[in-house]
Amino acid sequence: MPPPPSPTIYAHDLTNAKDDSNVKSALKILEPHLPVSIPLHRRLQFGRFFEATTLLTSLANLEAGPGPEDEEWIMAFVDRSCRPETEVWMYGSWEGRELDENGVARAHQRQQQQDALILSLIRSIKALGPAPKSIHQDILAKAADKHRLSSDNDDSQDHSGVSRKDYLAHLLNPNLILFGATHSSTTQILARNHVIKHVFDSGLVANWTFVFDIDDLPESATSLELPAGLQWGELEQEHFALVRSRTQIPRQDRTLAVLPNAAIFEVENGKPIAWVFVGLDGSLTTLHVEEEWRGNGLAKMIAVKIWREKMEVFWNKGEPGNGEKEKARRLAHDYVISGNEASKKVSERLGGRHYADTFWVRVDLDSVSEA
Repeated sequence: MPPPPSPTIYAHDLTNAKDDSNVKSALKILEPHLPVSIPLHRRLQFGRFFEATTLLTSLANLEAGPGPEDEEWIMAFVDRSCRPETEVWMYGSWEGRELDENGVARAHQRQQQQDALILSLIRSIKALGPAPKSIHQDILAKAADKHRLSSDNDDSQDHSGVSRKDYLAHLLNPNLILFGATHSSTTQILARNHVIKHVFDSGLVANWTFVFDIDDLPESATSLELPAGLQWGELEQEHFALVRSRTQIPRQDRTLAVLPNAAIFEVENGKPIAWVFVGLDGSLTTLHVEEEWRGNGLAKMIAVKIWREKMEVFWNKGEPGNGEKEKARRLAHDYVISGNEASKKVSERLGGRHYADTFWVRVDLDSVSEA
C-alpha cells in the first residue's frame, strides 16, 4: 500500500481579542480526550497569546471537529516568540490509545497516517518563517555573547543527569524548536522519522506525568495547617532569583511574573522556604521545599493550596443553557523528571495517577524536506 499523501495543515488565529471562538472550539475537541490531552488543553486555557501564537491542526473546520474514528488528526499550539522556553504543545489522536487489535495491516496504515501528520506539522511550522524576536531576547543575546549563561550551577546536574547548559543547548540555533510535554507515543513517531536533535548526553529524558482528581484527594492531603513559625504568602519579583537558583530548568522572570504561585514563609525573617507555580500548561511547576524544611509534608500542602485557590479558572466551563455555571471535572497534573524519587512519592501520596511519560524534545526544522 503506497504512503498516504501529505495531509494539509491549517492555521487558526488565536490572538483576536474580540473572537475567541477558535480557542473554544479547540478546547471542545480536546476535552473528551482528557487527561491525555491535558497539556495542550490547559495551555490553550491559560492564554498569554502573542502575535506569533498560532494553532496548527489537520482539522479544516474546528467547529465540525474530527471526522471518522479511523482518521488520525493532530493539533498543536505554536509560539516561537517565547524561546528558549517551550514553543510547541501538541496532541495527536493516537495518544493514549490501546494497541490496534485489527491486525498488522491496520496498524501499518495508522503508522503511515501518523508519520505523514507529524512531518506535515513540522513543515508547516517551518513555513511560518524564521523565529520572531523572542520576548526573552536579552537572555538570548547574553547567551550569544558568552556562549553560556553565567550561573554558578550551569554544570551541576539534576536527578536525571542533565545540567542547565544541557537544557539551553538549543538556544543559539533557531532551526531547533522545543516541543514540550510530548506524549511517549508521539515522541516515538518523531524519533522514527529522525527529526529529533539529541542535545543531552544522557539522551531523551522521560517525565513521569501524573494526573490528580482534586475532588478525590486523599484525606491525608487535605490539611493546610502549617507548622508553628510558618505562614502562607505569595512570591514577588524579588524572590525570583532564589527560585531560579534552585532549579536546573531555566526559568525567565517575565514568565514567572505571570504565573500564579503559592509560597510558605518563615514568620520571623520573611524568608520563603517553599513554593510552587502554575505553569503555562496548568501543571504544577518549580515545586520546591528548602532542604532543612523537608519531611514536614509541606510539598503536599503547597500543592493542595495552589490547586484550591489558584486554578478555578481551568475548571469553569462557562454558561450552559440553564444559565447556571457548569463545573468541569477538576483535574490537575504535574511532571516529575525521571530519577526524582522524592517528588514521585509526593505525587503518589497526593493520589496522582501516572498516565503517561512525556518528553521535552528539540525538533530540527531542517530535518524535513519540502512536501
